[in-house]
Amino acid sequence: MTDSAPNKVIEVEGLVTHYGPRKILDGVSMNVVEGEIMVIMGGSGSGKSTLLRYLMSLEAQTAGTIKILGDDIASLSMAEMFALRKKIGVAFQGGALFSSMTVGENIMLPLYEHTKLDMKTMEIMTR
Repeated sequence: MTDSAPNKVIEVEGLVTHYGPRKILDGVSMNVVEGEIMVIMGGSGSGKSTLLRYLMSLEAQTAGTIKILGDDIASLSMAEMFALRKKIGVAFQGGALFSSMTVGENIMLPLYEHTKLDMKTMEIMTR
């Protein structure tokens, strides 16, 4: 019986980021394999949210490599990155729900925007 290597969904190698002259992340390396649950923990201002922003390619790193699902995000076009982001789920601090909508409507919003599901199916999924 042969054991296959786990599928890496996130690969970060030597990530360095700055805000102006201030270095925020300095040589961060990590891997997340398919099915793994990882917690990013640290004090206020330690770079947790910054790391997530860079993983989603909302900002460009100073140095290092970030691969998501095997793709080096620095080399992706805007259209390719947009398509990749559709495969990424993020739960923001404090819930970040639209206060004018019910929880079900908040859950349904990305389904409506990014899938071709019919309304009945989306309603069943959000119950």
